[in-house]
Amino acid sequence: MNKTFFIILLVLSHAAALFVGAGFLSSKKPYKLVPVNESKVKLSNPYGFNSIGKPDSPIKIVELARLDCQGCAKTSKVVTQLLDSYKNKIYYSYRPMKIKKGEAFDKISRGLYAAGKLGKFWDYRNYFYTNIDDPGIWTLQSIDIAIKKLNLPEKQFYALMESKEAKNYVDHETKVSSSIYTFYVPSFLINGKLVVGGRNLEDFKKIIDSKL
Repeated sequence: MNKTFFIILLVLSHAAALFVGAGFLSSKKPYKLVPVNESKVKLSNPYGFNSIGKPDSPIKIVELARLDCQGCAKTSKVVTQLLDSYKNKIYYSYRPMKIKKGEAFDKISRGLYAAGKLGKFWDYRNYFYTNIDDPGIWTLQSIDIAIKKLNLPEKQFYALMESKEAKNYVDHETKVSSSIYTFYVPSFLINGKLVVGGRNLEDFKKIIDSKL
């Protein structure tokens, strides 16, 4: 192995580690607030079902995520704790980008829209996050199971999931992430500053307290 090849291999290994580890929580990994040019960020949010809190809250958090991301699933528990700790001070929005290609993945993504329109957006998201390690969760059959588990009206759900509006929802939410030029998930916009990667509760509190 010559020296040049070794250096290239080392760089690629380091890059891969950063990509794979971006979504996982770490108390040792330093966070960095990256300024974002908000004039170029497309954060329009016509879907009220994907937000918690009041729009005029002093802290606005936008999470860029994926439904099939293990790091996002872990971070969702931290976000729940965060919202409990700062009641009435945080306006939180969950903005999922497209997951893997394939009919099942596509329809599961569209299902977020259907569940949202039926008042069970968070229940649907949490169902897939809870079962994220089950290989069978990413099948068309899992949608039927989710519908029954969450007591969703089957005909209405499927009509909404197959609608053009559901496809537009998935495309729109993916454009939110691409407008910020980040495909690391989870990532967070906190009052216009980008935080890449999952954070533990203490890190989130430090960032938020600095904004209050």
